[in-house]
Amino acid sequence: MIELAPGVMIPALGYGIGTAFFAGKRGEEKTITSVKMALRTGILHIDEAEMYKNDAVTGKALREWFEETGNRRCELFVTGKVLGSVDGLEGWAESIEASCRGSLERLGIDYFDLYLIHAPFQRLSATECCPFKRSLPDVWAEMEALVGLGLARAIGVSNWRVSDLECVYDATIKPCMNQVEHHPHLQQKHLMDYCEARGIAVASYSGLKPLTDKELGTKRLMTEVVPRIAATHGKSVMQILQRWNLQSPPRGRKVVITTTEQSARLQESVAVFDGSWELSVEEMAEIDAAGNEHHFRAYWSTLDEK
Repeated sequence: MIELAPGVMIPALGYGIGTAFFAGKRGEEKTITSVKMALRTGILHIDEAEMYKNDAVTGKALREWFEETGNRRCELFVTGKVLGSVDGLEGWAESIEASCRGSLERLGIDYFDLYLIHAPFQRLSATECCPFKRSLPDVWAEMEALVGLGLARAIGVSNWRVSDLECVYDATIKPCMNQVEHHPHLQQKHLMDYCEARGIAVASYSGLKPLTDKELGTKRLMTEVVPRIAATHGKSVMQILQRWNLQSPPRGRKVVITTTEQSARLQESVAVFDGSWELSVEEMAEIDAAGNEHHFRAYWSTLDEK
């Protein structure tokens, strides 16, 4: 568990309802089954977003889980994100607050434990973006208001660069989290060092890209380095990648988001966080070096151009 803000503790492993279940592409039944499977496995951190367009289905899964187990809302950590509604774009809510309230209603909960701005700009396409209609400090002030209204216990950002974070760091409530794509082929050292120095926790998504992307699977990281380290520890290559992510800067302030429909994979993920083993300094450095041989960003490609 990591303390994001006074009294707000976030589990270091979260279950993402993004890419795999985006806009209901797996179907309602599969989504509900997968979310409940993650919860039953002990992953009590659900990562949602307005952009995913599936919070109503996730809400059904949460309600069923609460009813079946008797668990209370305080035993579950839920993250939400907003983007289109920052500017009240067509098809989205008219404001951040309206989006937050709508998502909460669909999820069937009263508050988010953590609420994030999904990006520092509006995404027009995979390769195009445009600034918000208001400045980042003005947008952030609306996020701060959510805390006072009791709609969010903590607030942060996602896919923000150092320059974006600097724009709002003088705010009364500072961003406590930056959720970004992070794996050995996208280490973002400058950003990680900045977050570590500022006490900003980092949540990592797409940490298994070196394993799931066919091209990356041909690189030395996955043909030589990670398999050898996995054999040394008696672990899977997936577990080595997740352990590398957990131990990467900001160490002690790192959250890993994972997604799978397979129960065995979830069990493997949970075993990464049980505290019984870790990678050595030398192994971490070897993975760093192999990862740096090839740069790869799967999402938000415009971030590499700014």
